Amino acid sequence: MKRKEKFQLWMPSEVLWKLRAIAEEEGRTVSDLIKEAVAEWLDKKEKEKSRPIKLEELK
Repeated sequence: MKRKEKFQLWMPSEVLWKLRAIAEEEGRTVSDLIKEAVAEWLDKKEKEKSRPIKLEELK
């Protein structure tokens, strides 16, 4: 089993309200939504690192 750590995350109330509404609609927890979003963001960052740089991007 992977080790888990607990931490606090402060965010604007409006963001938390939206997260709670989505979580309720989907029958999930806010923590679940945040974990999924962070995992997707990390995956995207990893793919960006390994993506070859196109010549046009250097100009």
